Amino acid sequence: MGKKELTASWCNLNTDGAAEGNPGKAGARGLIRDEHGKWLGGFAQNIGITTSVLAELWAVKTGLELAWDLEVRKLILEVDSEVVYHLLQSNRDQPVGYGPLLRDICVLSHRDWSIVPEHVYREGTCVRIGR
Repeated sequence: MGKKELTASWCNLNTDGAAEGNPGKAGARGLIRDEHGKWLGGFAQNIGITTSVLAELWAVKTGLELAWDLEVRKLILEVDSEVVYHLLQSNRDQPVGYGPLLRDICVLSHRDWSIVPEHVYREGTCVRIGR
């Protein structure tokens, strides 16, 4: 199966960010799977000291960048943070501190592709091995 055939279907990006404390040491991770659940790519990153919401936003930004680089053009973006989901859906002015990351995410999302954000509970974002 060629790359164009693969990316013509909807893929899933699962993201997660967390901080030890608020603020605290933080990290972000994510993975991209095709419509059959096959792993296409993933990432894990140390962010430094920040809040859990900013860690979640970093995960979204990095995940979108990875999806674009993998030539995914139909993407279901699954986030487990209800706050981040609402920030992504919002068209009004963004709260101070989130603006730069949200602008980066907005620029990425306005590229020539389809992105559907979804809020999923944390249990829904885990990777299952085996059946």
